[in-house]
Amino acid sequence: MTQYLQAPEQPVDVTVVLEDRLYMRHAVFAEGTHIPQHSHDQSHISYVATGAVRCWKDGVLLGEFVAPAFIKIEARAKHLFLALRPATTIVCVHALDENGEVPVHEEHHLDIVGV
Repeated sequence: MTQYLQAPEQPVDVTVVLEDRLYMRHAVFAEGTHIPQHSHDQSHISYVATGAVRCWKDGVLLGEFVAPAFIKIEARAKHLFLALRPATTIVCVHALDENGEVPVHEEHHLDIVGV
């Protein structure tokens, strides 16, 4: 099984905005940080605003995305990112559900070594 090294601060900074049934999460990651795998009940967009990421969807490498780049993640697709540059910024945009919540389908935890 693959093991991942957890960055001391993960993510470095996060800003969340809820507006008119829309959820936007802006997060800054250190180079080498894995953004843990998870899935949502609905499709969403992850926007690489600065830096670069490697992205996997359902265990398949989609490739490397250099800012500015949009990545479409289908509903219930497990997705995982690796920040490839310092201060990589990802903005995830989701529609909120009828309760005003982000519908997380499932968290898929990584085997983390170190702290």
